[in-house]
Amino acid sequence: MPPILRKHYEKVKPMGVSLVKFVSVIGRMNGRYGVES
Repeated sequence: MPPILRKHYEKVKPMGVSLVKFVSVIGRMNGRYGVES
């Protein structure tokens, strides 16, 4: 996991966001600018 993502994850972890959901959201955001353009 890149350090910048780790930093964001440390922020959202107390809200009960699971790592799997977090990664899937990041992946979807990246996909919007990549594959699905």
